[in-house]
Amino acid sequence: LFTLHFTVMELGIALYLTQRTHLPRVMIAVLLLLNTVAVALFQVRLSRRSDSVTTAAGSLLRGGVWIAGGFVLIGLVARTDTWLPGAAGVAMGIALLVLGAGAHVIGEMISSGGQWGVQMGLAPHERQGQYQALAGMGWAIPGIAGPPLVAALCVGLGEVGWYILAGSVAAVAAAGVPAARWALATRARYGVTTHSG
Repeated sequence: LFTLHFTVMELGIALYLTQRTHLPRVMIAVLLLLNTVAVALFQVRLSRRSDSVTTAAGSLLRGGVWIAGGFVLIGLVARTDTWLPGAAGVAMGIALLVLGAGAHVIGEMISSGGQWGVQMGLAPHERQGQYQALAGMGWAIPGIAGPPLVAALCVGLGEVGWYILAGSVAAVAAAGVPAARWALATRARYGVTTHSG
């Protein structure tokens, strides 16, 4: 569920910009470029605090908050036409869009480290391949269900849809912290050796 945010940024923003705003379409390419450059430059630096399951779950939560904040800012973009007329509204919309996409990419980088830390840290030494295969299957769900869901929320519901996505990402990220603690306690109880604690 958490990885749905990738579909939102790859598809949701493009649909939202073309269907719900009057911003220049070139912003779609600008945002993808911003995301790519930021990840290339800062991914390792922002993933450093994910070296145990506990700290990785915290990173997932921090990343989720950044992503949710980015979605709230992006949701406000359609309002800028009514807040300010003409070029001023377009400039404000672009600023909100860039800030929202920036917050998203920061959250993406922090939470990606958290996701990997939890996945790798909870997998028993002798079953790494099985755990990673199951985790990989989880990526198929957003790939299949994500596009129609994101289109319905980002375009169909507009601003409200962005708020629903923000709340969903934050809730799933918050649930990851107690879930990680439970998983560690369960494994310790049954004597399962994992990579990090």
